[in-house]
Amino acid sequence: MAKFCSECGAKLYKKDVFCPNCGSIVAKKKNKFPNIIIILVICFIIALLFLTAFLFLSRRKKPSREYTEQQIEIGDTIEFGTYEQDNDESDGKEPIEWIVLEKEDGCVFLISEYCLEYRAYNTDSEDVTWENSALREWLNDNFIDEAFSSEEKEMIITQTVENPGLYAGVDEDGSWIVTNSDEYIEDILYQTDDSNATKDEVYLLNADEAILYLGSGIIEYPPLTEYAKERFMEAVLEQARESGYDDEEAIREQYAEMEEEYGEGFCIWWLRSPGVSDDSAAVISYEADEIQVQDVSGMAAVRPVLWIEID
Repeated sequence: MAKFCSECGAKLYKKDVFCPNCGSIVAKKKNKFPNIIIILVICFIIALLFLTAFLFLSRRKKPSREYTEQQIEIGDTIEFGTYEQDNDESDGKEPIEWIVLEKEDGCVFLISEYCLEYRAYNTDSEDVTWENSALREWLNDNFIDEAFSSEEKEMIITQTVENPGLYAGVDEDGSWIVTNSDEYIEDILYQTDDSNATKDEVYLLNADEAILYLGSGIIEYPPLTEYAKERFMEAVLEQARESGYDDEEAIREQYAEMEEEYGEGFCIWWLRSPGVSDDSAAVISYEADEIQVQDVSGMAAVRPVLWIEID
């Protein structure tokens, strides 16, 4: 289609920039198509940002179900946080189940229903207290970050944790006793000193607390989660290989037999109390009612405790 100058009416050709007759600048029609593309691209980017934000927020670890003090009784089980437990990371972490040990002023004291991990009290066999143990550092650093969302962390109450020493000996009836106090011991055979109090968000029971809660029936000897059980087997197999024995199948069969004999609670789990020497710590054993001790570099199950605010 021919074009004409808007000033003088002279015929224009497609390549003309100005009119050859009057010299007027030829007005070019603006191509709106590139502007539309730019607008669409901007809208797409904005939509993509909103979608990314939505997916991020929806996939954040949400705080566990809310409870009130009136809904909870001592001995109840509640869910709080998540941790790998079925040893299948492809399906994500499982909710942690906790037993309520105490409740006070809108807060509850919890212990994990199952042993969640299997690890050493300390990296090396050396004199160590709960204050400077590798296990305390792991619980209040790695575990707390792995198990709880930022909202759940805000519910956890930092505690001043007393760390009395351990006494071992016989009572007036001649029975062997291990306790954090010398009150009931007639003849003290072993003793470790008190250590510094600590500020902890997550910690372990001490010897007397374990005896109290086990004796009251609030808690029982806990099973290992499948994840913790595999960690236990890895430790046993590594020890066996170091001793020149590598029959993994036989070791697993032996474990299965012992688990059948002793039940699901076939494990020992750490307490924060020291042992009868400075390079040992107290444990609860599946095969004895009293507290036992183990070298701090040895492996045992981990059953955390913590206080949380629920009201």
